[in-house]
Amino acid sequence: MNALVFALGALFLAGCQPGNPKNDKDKLSYTIGVNYGKQLKAQKVDVNPKMIAKAIEDVLADKELALKDEEMKGAIDKANQEIQKRAQEEAAGNLAKAKAFLDENKGKDGVETSDSGLQMMVLEEGTGPSPKEDSQVVVHYKGTLIDGTEFDSSYKANKPAEFTPAAVIKGWQEGLKKMKKGGKYKLFIPPELAYGSVPRPGIPSNSALIFEVELLDVKPAAKKAKK
Repeated sequence: MNALVFALGALFLAGCQPGNPKNDKDKLSYTIGVNYGKQLKAQKVDVNPKMIAKAIEDVLADKELALKDEEMKGAIDKANQEIQKRAQEEAAGNLAKAKAFLDENKGKDGVETSDSGLQMMVLEEGTGPSPKEDSQVVVHYKGTLIDGTEFDSSYKANKPAEFTPAAVIKGWQEGLKKMKKGGKYKLFIPPELAYGSVPRPGIPSNSALIFEVELLDVKPAAKKAKK
């Protein structure tokens, strides 16, 4: 069985409960329905809620199913093919948009492009040390898509992030090594130095990403425990 089968099955269960959830069973059923319903919505699967309710009622009542197994498998296969086609089209479109944006952006004042394709703009130069791959860095950052949509921000959480450069995407790794403590850069990261064709929450596949990064502190690598 594939993910879509499980998603539809869970949504069937949720569809059986009329009204608002009142007890633990209702709440669990509703929660399962919400979670998998969101997946179906994200995949843009066109379903008929009334038919979902009928299907689950038929199963629970041991009625003869309206479709044979091969017909249901065919419906799932067709839906998965459509999902895959849309995903491929979206990925190709995003890649083209990313290339067009970066091609235009590299000609702007203050933007430097490295051999890897990473584009950087110095907003404020730092005076402290630069991090190494195994350093611990403390940063504030804001991440947006090329259309300005914000998908992440340590400023909103009011808490800087702390990690090693080796633990983040390649665009960040390269950008951080060029920064000095106290500096603030704007990074324009091509898809291949970010998440590539793999979508993330709030980040479509093949997205170019823009980060404002403020390097607050650079700490030595954590010492390994003696054996």
